[in-house]
Amino acid sequence: MSKRIYIVLTSLHIGGITSVISNQIDSFHKSGAEVHLVLFRHSSETTLPNNCKVHILDLHDRDAGIIPRLAYNILRGTHKGLGNPLSSFIYTRSMNNLIAREGEADGIFIHSIKACSSLRSFNHPKKVTILHAIKSEMLAKHSGIALYIRRNAIRKTYTNSIIVAVSWEIKKDFMLSYNIPSERIHIIHNGIDTHAIKKKAKTYSPPVKAPYLVYIGRMEKIKGPDILLTAFMSIKRNDLKLVFIGGGSLLNHLKERALNAEGKTIIFTGPLENPMPYLQKATYSVMPSRSEGLGMSALESLALETPVIASDLDVFSEFESEGLLFFKTENHEDLTKKIEELALNRPMPAQLSKKFDIALSAKNYLNIIS
Repeated sequence: MSKRIYIVLTSLHIGGITSVISNQIDSFHKSGAEVHLVLFRHSSETTLPNNCKVHILDLHDRDAGIIPRLAYNILRGTHKGLGNPLSSFIYTRSMNNLIAREGEADGIFIHSIKACSSLRSFNHPKKVTILHAIKSEMLAKHSGIALYIRRNAIRKTYTNSIIVAVSWEIKKDFMLSYNIPSERIHIIHNGIDTHAIKKKAKTYSPPVKAPYLVYIGRMEKIKGPDILLTAFMSIKRNDLKLVFIGGGSLLNHLKERALNAEGKTIIFTGPLENPMPYLQKATYSVMPSRSEGLGMSALESLALETPVIASDLDVFSEFESEGLLFFKTENHEDLTKKIEELALNRPMPAQLSKKFDIALSAKNYLNIIS
C-alpha cells in the first residue's frame, strides 16, 4: 500500500525553497507515494506542480468557526504578533479537517519556520519539522512582542515533532540555541535531481555570452550580493560580466551602485523561475553569503558542472564536492583577488557529491517516518 505524504509550506515563491519542495515532491511521487502539497497562500509568480494534489489552507476557513475567525481579523490589525495564536488555532483546525477528508497521513513534512509556527499546536506522530535556516536568519525581521511570540513558537515546535536539519551547521545552531539534544535532530541533506536540472538548463539560451559570473539568490544583506558587487567593481578585466538573478530589499540599491561601474557589464534579470541556463553557461557562480543554511544554488551549480566561488563558511565545507573554491567571508578584497586569479585560468572541473542524490534524500525521509 502506498504512503500518503503531506508537504506543508506557507507559499511557493521563486527561490531555493521551491527547488527543494519540487525535488521532494518528485522523489516521493517516484517512490509510489500519494503526495499532497499544502500551502497557506499562493501567488501567480510560480507554477503549481502537477504531480501532486494541492490544497490551500485559508485563515477564513469556515470549518475553523466564526468566532475564531472574527477574533483573528480584529487582533491582526492591532499588533503584528497578537493574531498569531489565533491563526495557529485556525490553521491547526484546518489541517486536521484536511486530513480527515483526504486520508490519514503516513508523514507530514513542514518546511519554513512560518509554517512550523502556524502549526505549532498541530499534533501528529509523523509530523516532521524541517530546518532550512539558522536561528538568526529566522528571527532577523522580528522585535518586541512579535519576537517573543516567534521565539516561543519555535521552541514549542520542537517539543511535538521529529526534527530534521538540512545541514550540520543548522543542527549545531539549534542545539546550542534551544538546548536540543543531538539525537533529536536528524541530518538529511536536500536532494538534487541532476537529470531534471540539466534538462531545465537546455530550455533556452541566456542573452549573455561567457565569460560571466552569476549570483542567484535573494538580494538581502545576509546573502552578501553587496560584497560581490564591491569585489567585481574592483577587478581590472572589463570583458568579464556579472549577472544578478533574484529580487529583494537591496535590489534597487545595487542597481544604483552598478551605474558607477564604468566599463563593466552588470546585468540584473530580476527573479527567474528557471535560472538553470544562466547557471550552466556561467564561468563561475558566486555564493558570497554572510550566513547560510545550505545554499541550493551552489548545489545546482555543481550539478551542472559549473564551479562555485563561496565564502568560507563551515556549511560549504559539508558539500565535499569538486569545483568549490573559497574566499574569506565578508572580505571583498579577497573575493576580488580570487576572481582575478581564476579568470586567468580555465574553469576547474566541478562535480556534486553523491550524498546530495535525490533518491537518497527521499529514502532517508521515508526511513524516519517508518
